[in-house]
Amino acid sequence: MRRLLAFLGLLGLSVAPAAAQSIDFQRDVRPILSNHCFKCHGPALQESGIRLDTREGALARKIVVPGKPDASKIIKRVTATNEDRMPPEEAGERLKPAQIEILKRWIVQGAEYTPHWAFVKPKRSELPKLPAKSAAWVKNPIDAFILARLDKEGLTPSPEADPATLIRRVTLDLTGLTPTPAEVDEFLKEWASAKPQAAYEKLVDRLLASPHYGERQARHWLDLARYADSNGYTIDGKRSIWPWRDWVISAFNKDMPFDRFTIEQIAGDMLPNATHEQIVATGFHRNTSFNEEGGTNPEQFRVERTVDRTNTTGSVWLGLTVGCAQCHSHKYDPISHKEYYQLYAFLNSMEEPKLSMPTADQDKRLKNLQAQLAAAKKQPPPKKLSPAELENAIVDLEKETNGGWRIIYPKTVIAEKAKLDVLEDRSVLASGKGSDFETYIVHGVAPETGTITAIRLEALTHDSFPMNGPGRSGGGNFVLSNFVFETDGVPHKIRKAIADYAQGDLPILEKGWGISGGVGRDHQALYYLEKPHPVREGQAFVFTLKHSKKYAGYALGRFRIAVTFASERFLAVPLEAQNIVLMDRAKRTPKEMEALRQALTKAPPLSARVVELQKQIKALDAQIESTLVMREAKAPRLTKIQLRGDFLTLGDEVQPNVFAILNPLAATPRPPGEGQGVRAPNRLDLAKWLVSADNPLTARVVMNRIWQQYFGKGLVETENDFGIQGSLPTHPELLDWLALELMLPATPRGERSEPLGWSLKRMHKMIVMSAVYRQASRFRADLREKDPQNKLLARQHRLRLDAEIIRDSALSSSGLLTRKIGGPGVYPPQPPEIFAFTQNNHPWPESKGADRYRRGMYTFIWRQSQHPLLTTFDAPDAQVACTKRNRSNTPLQALHLANDPVFVEIAKGLGERIQKEGPADDAGRVGYAFKLCFCRTPSKLEQDRVLAYLDSQRDAKAGPWSMVARVLLNLDEFITRE
Repeated sequence: MRRLLAFLGLLGLSVAPAAAQSIDFQRDVRPILSNHCFKCHGPALQESGIRLDTREGALARKIVVPGKPDASKIIKRVTATNEDRMPPEEAGERLKPAQIEILKRWIVQGAEYTPHWAFVKPKRSELPKLPAKSAAWVKNPIDAFILARLDKEGLTPSPEADPATLIRRVTLDLTGLTPTPAEVDEFLKEWASAKPQAAYEKLVDRLLASPHYGERQARHWLDLARYADSNGYTIDGKRSIWPWRDWVISAFNKDMPFDRFTIEQIAGDMLPNATHEQIVATGFHRNTSFNEEGGTNPEQFRVERTVDRTNTTGSVWLGLTVGCAQCHSHKYDPISHKEYYQLYAFLNSMEEPKLSMPTADQDKRLKNLQAQLAAAKKQPPPKKLSPAELENAIVDLEKETNGGWRIIYPKTVIAEKAKLDVLEDRSVLASGKGSDFETYIVHGVAPETGTITAIRLEALTHDSFPMNGPGRSGGGNFVLSNFVFETDGVPHKIRKAIADYAQGDLPILEKGWGISGGVGRDHQALYYLEKPHPVREGQAFVFTLKHSKKYAGYALGRFRIAVTFASERFLAVPLEAQNIVLMDRAKRTPKEMEALRQALTKAPPLSARVVELQKQIKALDAQIESTLVMREAKAPRLTKIQLRGDFLTLGDEVQPNVFAILNPLAATPRPPGEGQGVRAPNRLDLAKWLVSADNPLTARVVMNRIWQQYFGKGLVETENDFGIQGSLPTHPELLDWLALELMLPATPRGERSEPLGWSLKRMHKMIVMSAVYRQASRFRADLREKDPQNKLLARQHRLRLDAEIIRDSALSSSGLLTRKIGGPGVYPPQPPEIFAFTQNNHPWPESKGADRYRRGMYTFIWRQSQHPLLTTFDAPDAQVACTKRNRSNTPLQALHLANDPVFVEIAKGLGERIQKEGPADDAGRVGYAFKLCFCRTPSKLEQDRVLAYLDSQRDAKAGPWSMVARVLLNLDEFITRE
């Protein structure tokens, strides 16, 4: 029985404490109430008006009577023997006698409620006082906390791991690569010189300074950010966001303080005089999936992306399951449905543009071409064209129409009040009673792949309108105040608009398009994009037609939308001439041909120099990489509660705000010239709040995840749930000490003298320098009963390497690894059938040369069809934030390592390296192979077995040493960090 109680205690379950021990609400009582009662009597639901997550609720109606368990209704109900017993069978497991006894003793002691530990600011504890015989083991404050708990449980720590194990362990943990034989030899030599502590610290400092440190830490952050190189969903189109990934690597290598790291990723675009790099940083929340399917509702998926960003923010920085409050108030944590949408409101006003990322040379060339183009446009127009030149110009323009206008079929049409119908000619007809200032939204798709240069809006007559329209006003007129074209959630700038008829007092772009004096006839307006925009066939389009309050009732009655891929030279000619060029040459009348010649004579096409420069700029633009970033909208979106999480069923309006259970948001005065009082909080305020010293969660959550990297699980095992249903910390004082140590400024060494808080490198070094980290991982029989899951850390954990690190370590051991940092994703070999079950057979241009051997974090990630190595070894699916990777153990993994062409090729490289760099004799080469793979020398038994296998493979086609290498790469020891 004592064994069982000890085991349950380590699991954080509620068991009856010793009689002399007082009841702790957090440790003993809240887990009982949370697991058995809160579902029906918690923050979200109060059956029969009973609430047990607050003391006020528990005391009401004598549910709990402090000091009197027999008078407390809760005790009567949990001990009842009839249908009144709580919780009911269908609600979950009934309370055990030990748990009921805890409730009774808690009530006797006064039934005090204490706040949930994670919602209270960390407090710095004094370092535990240790017996002199134990204190010698301690290397830094971390060890004092661990050792004090071990002493309390009657346990002792394990001895330090041998130096060969240590160098392999810490090198894998800090860089994700295996150390070279030269590095191993140097470390062992320095270790043996009677200065092991200095040798180890020198090693750690070297690894923290390595550019590969940034890669290793960035991989963990990419998991949280749901990074991938494609958009997801069934189309899963390619995206370019790798510059953000490279920014993350650089930030870790520079040891960017975590508070700044946070602020730049959430709101870098809102910082004063934001730099190019700070805008790139906002790509964190652009890693959401994006639906490119035609016919979808763009607003629905914009909302879904905002929901994902809200949930990810809560998970990554707060360690809370905030997504549970999307449809209703959280059932366990004090997060209301309203508060969820207050957090959502911070992220609801973002635009999703692309940021051009030219190289220095590209930027210089582009600026030069643009300057030349501006100068060329200022030159006198070409001389009057001869008849032959005029005919050649007409032929050129006919070619440059690129198919003319493509009418967009409206998949869905939405109006504020009017009824909209799509007619057979793909025009949209408005009827019914409309709003005084109506807005129409049209969803369509790109009819084919191409580059859009302009959009045509036709205003068409109909006999249902006064004067046949095309407007719905009493006189048949309309005034369209604004026309917006969007793709991928980003509105495109319009540089110019022209119409075949427009009333003079309404310049189209400044005030709108009206046709007073021209009613009763069809009209058209052309909107020229500031920058031609490439589109894919089936890509979603959104067109928004807005009518001004100033002209109430002047709505457009019937309209049709088309796009064109025509050249800028074609679009530069007058509209009437464009229409003639678009006609079939055989059907043009002599009068129309003469009108075309006259139009081109009066307004000749762009000069050959202008056309050539435009082509060069377009070609250069196509070569320039881009990345996805965020930008705050000029006017904030209205945010309303989505009832039951449905974006079409809206409740009350909410303003941006944070959860009441946590620290309040600091008020910010309005800037000078914008009046008195405080301004509405924004994304930048949210970012600063997350990393405020008053926030009780962020630093704890960050340090818990870092601890998890080195020990397999966090001090809080539920690393994604610091809420009431989460695990209690195994070492709460240590977690708080680490959180405060992360936030508090420290005096760094070297030339820099300013205080530096939120230093991650400093915290990583502190952990890996600790004695608890350096322990051997060997299993101990004495821990089987007292600490079977090694929660008290009397030894190190053996950890299976992450998917990417398995291949990285194989590449580094074989000598094939390309150590280049950053750049676009690469395509290591994979089976050609990988896309057989996807909607699109995406290209996989297998990388050659150095790119073939890049680190796994640079492998191009298609969300719907990841590289098989990643899926086999439990890499996340990049759909949602991954706070902890699974570690499974399947036969497929062994087959993968033994037979995958990637590892066969790596084994060949390792075999060649063993022969080239190792000693001349076979025994010496076996020893060198072990040093390459495991950083140690083989035992006599291991050496004999490998030599025997080598002899058996002398006739192997692949070569005997390649076969030996395949065996070593497949060993558990190779894919495990000891």
